[in-house]
Amino acid sequence: MTQMPPSAQPPEDLDGFRLSSDLRNASDVLLQRIHRLYELERRKRELLPDDPEFIRIAREVEDVAREALGATGVQLDLAAQVASRARHGDAAIVDHAIRDTPPGPRDATIILADWRAAERRLAAALPSSDDERAASGEVDRLRREYRQTINLRADLDDLGKL
Repeated sequence: MTQMPPSAQPPEDLDGFRLSSDLRNASDVLLQRIHRLYELERRKRELLPDDPEFIRIAREVEDVAREALGATGVQLDLAAQVASRARHGDAAIVDHAIRDTPPGPRDATIILADWRAAERRLAAALPSSDDERAASGEVDRLRREYRQTINLRADLDDLGKL
């Protein structure tokens, strides 16, 4: 088991900590997708309609918009749980705004969904293009994040058993 430094130890209420950090992560993911939508739409607006990238980017806009919409559903579920626990005085939640909650490891299923989307972008990208390099880097980053999340979740589960 990986030893966590004392400052990184989870609070006594591990479930409240996870719930809060999951909400923070969901908020971060939504903001990232909104930012990506903004970037894609700006790029698409600069292209001529007969440019081969025009349709590819339009499809990616649609994909990212769907992902963002899905992220809002996840966030709503988490927000409802956090709000309920806050109303009941959960110490891990009650006095913390989302921005003040440290992000924890993202849920593995969310990472996998992002990883699949990055793989699709990589497959659709033109060889040796900036899009291919960016998608390839994102695939690698998400692979590492998934591996770290699985390992950290196992470590946190072990701590919760102590």
